Amino acid sequence: MRATYSSTQEGQVAAMFALVFALVLVGLVALVGDLLQVYATGGRLDNGALVGAQAGASQVDVERLRAGDVVLDASRASSTCVTAAAGTANVAPADVSCEVDAEQKSVTATVRETIPLVMSTFGPTFTVSRSHTGTVGVGQSQAGQD
Repeated sequence: MRATYSSTQEGQVAAMFALVFALVLVGLVALVGDLLQVYATGGRLDNGALVGAQAGASQVDVERLRAGDVVLDASRASSTCVTAAAGTANVAPADVSCEVDAEQKSVTATVRETIPLVMSTFGPTFTVSRSHTGTVGVGQSQAGQD
């Protein structure tokens, strides 16, 4: 026996399917947009951390270099690192931290940024962070290179 439908019920399944499909599609587009934003921000912060670490590692203490000791000028290394990283990553200097190690041989730059998300899958915001370490290398050769 075949069910009969009134003319007001025809097409309701297609309309519901289209509505659900549209909502799912909008959600996926928003999720992909958030992931792309996190990825792009990570790349920008990675570049900033790398430039900051390199800039900081280039700040050799000249007085100690003349005495034969190759170390960083800690205050100049830190300030140069922050300035270079913030400028390259396009973030506020407060979002950059640069630390010179105890032996004053390397500087580590960490850049952070909190970005708003369209989808609340990971919360309303997401913090992206990248770090790089630069080592002083004045007049030194690396193993395996002449």
